[in-house]
Amino acid sequence: MALYVPVALEEPIKCSLSDIIRLSSDGRRVVAYFVVPHDDSKALKIVFENIYVMRMCDEHVLNLEDYPKSDGLVSEHFLYRMEGADFLLHQPAVKESYEEACHVRCVTGSTCLDVIADEPPTVTLVPRENAA
Repeated sequence: MALYVPVALEEPIKCSLSDIIRLSSDGRRVVAYFVVPHDDSKALKIVFENIYVMRMCDEHVLNLEDYPKSDGLVSEHFLYRMEGADFLLHQPAVKESYEEACHVRCVTGSTCLDVIADEPPTVTLVPRENAA
């Protein structure tokens, strides 16, 4: 069963109106910028350090993957720590070698970002022009 554990944001955003602006990675670090729907001057910057694997997919894929065994989803919530989701379970090398790896999911209206990393991400609000 996939358990969605909501992670509180300093400034909550309506996830259905958000989208990814930019995503970059050097193989060990992922930096993602997301739309802050209620403030055109800001972007949500999320940094993952020491990543093992990541993916970006349509929410439809997640519905097929976790259905009907998911719990904890909150309407319009953006950031979750995942427990028992298929994405991590299908990464046996990561799961067996790095038991402390955490799986985090960012959900927007059009894309979802899954990252498995050593530690939780850092989340900050930045000026929107920094995301370009």
